[in-house]
Parts: sequence; structure tokens; C-alpha cells
Amino acid sequence: MKKRTILALTVSLVVAILYCRIGALKALTAENIKSPRLECRVNKNLIDKNNKKLKAIDAIIFQKDNSLVISIKNSSDEADEKEFNVASDEKMFVVVKDRLNYKPIKKYFLDEIQDGQFQVSLDMPYYYDMIYLNFYKQKKKDPDYTESDENFIGKTKICMRNVTAFYIPGQKIRITDLVGGKDTDIYVRVLPNFYRVDLVKDKTSENRRITKIVLLESQKDKMSEEESVNSGEDVKIVYPDRSDSNAFYDSFYIPKDIKEFTLLVYEGEITENETDVINEYDIKLERK
Repeated sequence: MKKRTILALTVSLVVAILYCRIGALKALTAENIKSPRLECRVNKNLIDKNNKKLKAIDAIIFQKDNSLVISIKNSSDEADEKEFNVASDEKMFVVVKDRLNYKPIKKYFLDEIQDGQFQVSLDMPYYYDMIYLNFYKQKKKDPDYTESDENFIGKTKICMRNVTAFYIPGQKIRITDLVGGKDTDIYVRVLPNFYRVDLVKDKTSENRRITKIVLLESQKDKMSEEESVNSGEDVKIVYPDRSDSNAFYDSFYIPKDIKEFTLLVYEGEITENETDVINEYDIKLERK
């Protein structure tokens, strides 16, 4: 009987040890997939529904790990920006879309934290690389999240820095400006198919940059109009040691089978007039 008791205790002890090890392994795995500790503040102009013009409205997105705090405020009294003004009987919301399947995945109402400034905090899955943010307003009496052209305020897109903030060492490539002679750099991110091009600031302008990726005629179906247009980003990244860096650039995703494209940079609005192009970069990626 005593041997049976000892055997039972031994089996129980082994099971307990295995359980603890499995639990520790699960905890370790969960810890390993967490995004790196990174804080980032991005300031971007919203883009209109036609993917042509910058709105005189800023979105400020503060990122910490996989969490976002999105703030938006009307910064203009221009007549064509009045649709932003949210009346007392209205409220604002944002539709968040994932780049991978590009369909509505999440919708959030923003709180008015002070006159004309709205804010919302939200968490994203750790594996999202880029998200699209579309802003609307609606009557409070209408069904929640009423999306329509009349309710549309503006949109933007943003890379999730927890997976796109890092670059391949030594992969900064100099590219030549074919218009203004202002050469710049393109950085290759560690996450495949993501890139950054530094935008040249001009002391005489407002630095309201809107960019467009133009593909070869044979590949034009590889990117939609919405995917190819973006606004410049004023970025401040705070590193784990509390040091920081500031930059002004364009972040974008290029499908893996595209090796050559043109990046056009405009001030405020994309037009058909070639003289409105501030910078033009013909880019050839070193892909195998």
C-alpha cells in the first residue's frame, strides 16, 4: 500500500512539473509575440473621398505597442471644409479597415474631448501591418455607423509601427528627383514589401504633401487608386531608452511582384498638370 502511495505521489509530482513547464512555455510564447516597446506620434492630413486632395484636417495618431490613440480636429475655416463641423445633434465615428482583406473590420465612435477635437483609444491585433482609417459624422438619431458620401469627412492610412518600424541594415537607397533636383532616400523595411521615402521639406510651403504611386502600364491593376495615394507623415518615434527621432516621409506597401514604379509628390492636390509635380522619383527595387 505504501508503494502505491509513493507511486501516486510521484506521478502527481511529474504531472505538476509538466503542467508548470507547459504553462511557462505558453507564457513565454505569448511574451515573444508581443510587439516591441515603441512609442510613435504621427501627424497626417486626411485625404478626400476621390483620392485627389488633402483636407485641411489633421489626424494625430499616437501608437504604443499595438494600441492607438486617434485625435482629429478641424484646423480650417475654409468653405469646402465645413462638412467636418460636428453639430450638437451629431457624432463622429471611424471605420478601421485591415490592408490584408480591405473590408470593414471595426467601427468606433470618437468622444469630443474639447470644442472641435475628438478622440478615441483602440487596440489592434499584433499582426496588422497597415490599417485604413475612414472618418464620418452622423446624426445622433440615425442608426449607429451610418456611412454615406454626405457623412464622409476624410480618410488616411497608417503603418502599425510595432511590425513596420524597423529597417534592413544598409538598405538605404539614394533616389534621384527628376523634377526639382532634390534627391532623397528610400528605406527598405524589415517587413517584406514595405518602404519609406523621405519627403523634402520646403521652407516656403506648408509641407502639405500628397503622394501617388504610378505603376507600369502592364501592372496598373496591381494597386487600386486608394492604395497608391497617401499623405506625408510628420513622425516622432520614442525608443525604449527614451531617445527619439523626427522625420517627414511617405510610408507605403508595394506588392511583391512590382519591381519598378514612379512616386509623384504634390503640394496639397493631385492634378493632371505636370507642372504641379514637386518631386518625381523613378524607383527600381532590388528584388530577386
